[in-house]
Amino acid sequence: MVIGPKTVVTLSYTLAIAGPDGASSVLETRPKENPIEFLFGEGLVLPAVEKNIEKKSVGYKASLVLPPNDAFGDADPKLETWYDANKLPKNIPLQVGLKFQTQGPTGEVISVLLKEMRDGKVLLDGNHPLAGATIEFDLEVLRVRAATEDEVATGQVISRLH
Repeated sequence: MVIGPKTVVTLSYTLAIAGPDGASSVLETRPKENPIEFLFGEGLVLPAVEKNIEKKSVGYKASLVLPPNDAFGDADPKLETWYDANKLPKNIPLQVGLKFQTQGPTGEVISVLLKEMRDGKVLLDGNHPLAGATIEFDLEVLRVRAATEDEVATGQVISRLH
């Protein structure tokens, strides 16, 4: 069976960030013993990954190098803002690297990273943590099967891994 609409794909992969010196740093690994399963075409993996595996079958392997525009996008300076630290909840111990969710300018929930602290203010960054990064994605297709009617209707995979 080939990968396409209404199929469930099982992948093992390693995701790494490419460094400027040519070295990479592994961010996440999903080995064959703990793969991911997803409904193809539902936007659950990067579009560049879906495009690469479309019409492929079990056993397909690929090593992809994805520039920011094919991965998590470029960092947008408009998504960084200085904020008064005393306006943040008092029960949050503020430190650089802290990730939390807050309300965005139009009321939506957004995830932010505390990047810097200075003079009673904090620099909050709403960009994806991998925005601006070139990533390396090594993958192997382990299984491909037809999605059930329920999976297609809900967009959710009913796991058969275990």
